[in-house]
Amino acid sequence: MSKQIPFDPKLDFAIERLIDAPTRLVWEALTRPEHVEEWYMPRAWGRVVRAEMDVRPGGIFSIDIATGDGQEVPNLGCFLEAAGTGTRYVFTALHRNEADLEENRTSGFYEGTEIAADQLVEHVMALKQGAE
Repeated sequence: MSKQIPFDPKLDFAIERLIDAPTRLVWEALTRPEHVEEWYMPRAWGRVVRAEMDVRPGGIFSIDIATGDGQEVPNLGCFLEAAGTGTRYVFTALHRNEADLEENRTSGFYEGTEIAADQLVEHVMALKQGAE
């Protein structure tokens, strides 16, 4: 499961957020299924149905989502890197070919991923407030 897959800028998509919270809280939100269910899929679009994670810095995870029409879609993960007192979060979507990339462009995948990243930040900030 820890196989590294190269990023191809012609085919792949990445977003990044700097979250004003300790790495520990962000890692918890990324690696505990009950937290992943809260932020990974845009709430109005579907839900997480399965999560499998290689829980270590630099590891990847696999999360299957179900869209509103019940279609299940597999997704692969992210990595974390500490940045001062916050945490740098990077999500990378890898595509097999240009057709897959174009399908994601037109399907709303990028918009949904941005929404999910914002939901992650919101969830971690709530965890941070609860820990203070």
